[in-house]
Amino acid sequence: MVVESELLQNIGKVKNYLASSDYIPLFLQADTYTLLKLFPENSIDCVITSPAYWGQRAYVNRGIGLESTWSDYINNLLAIFCEIKRILKPSGSFWLNIGDSYQRKSLVGIPWRIALAMTDKQKPLNHIGFTYPQFPQLQLDIFPLSTAVVIFLI
Repeated sequence: MVVESELLQNIGKVKNYLASSDYIPLFLQADTYTLLKLFPENSIDCVITSPAYWGQRAYVNRGIGLESTWSDYINNLLAIFCEIKRILKPSGSFWLNIGDSYQRKSLVGIPWRIALAMTDKQKPLNHIGFTYPQFPQLQLDIFPLSTAVVIFLI
């Protein structure tokens, strides 16, 4: 099966990477939650991610952002973030770039819901920033999403 083959290849890449002294970033493509399980605890210095925004993309296969509700989306991300917390070194950092989505012409507040959920799980929140610009939305009855939120967790 293709998924198992990719996972086995990634296991080898992860083991080789952790055993080397190179400072070259490692890029892997797989189901994130499953992939993070391959890493030992306290082994990563930094994680920087920008997951797909909820309800903003149409993918051929399954993926983050295709959940039927925003709460399922956030719960899936939180499960991944718990794995990230597990693999980060005590001195490590986690950078999250996340945008919001509209539901029935109202902002859902996804970045803030994630930030609050993370602090509820005892993950110290160091900084929230904003990035500009994003692609404008072509709807006249709602304000465009012109910012994305960057959350720095230590």
